[in-house]
Amino acid sequence: MAGVLVYMSSRRKHGGSRERTRMTPIRLGIIGAGSFANSPHRPAMEAQPDRFEIVAAYDSSPSSALDWAARSRAAAYESLDDLLSHRQLEAVFITGGPLSGRFESAKNALEAGRHVIIDPPMAASAAQC
Repeated sequence: MAGVLVYMSSRRKHGGSRERTRMTPIRLGIIGAGSFANSPHRPAMEAQPDRFEIVAAYDSSPSSALDWAARSRAAAYESLDDLLSHRQLEAVFITGGPLSGRFESAKNALEAGRHVIIDPPMAASAAQC
């Protein structure tokens, strides 16, 4: 998946590190579900179910989140805070949406202890970062 930026959270919301004795998929939440439906990253993630499991979706358009969630059997959320509170969520993939909101979404996810994968650009300007 060339062209993505990955940020690892230094905090774990649910405490402690989880020991993985076998390969388990990373449980992802999609921020920008409407854009992700047409993203070139979507087929790559779907082709690797042993590595990625989409468990939650959020979009500023609730119908986009609902459509995506129905296709992937994931939970749909109407707010970013609700998505970040999803119990099983380990990481978020941020794609689409206004550039002005990407940095804030990434910051909120990291503060919630979630890892972040973001489809560049990360922000509207370098100064925002």
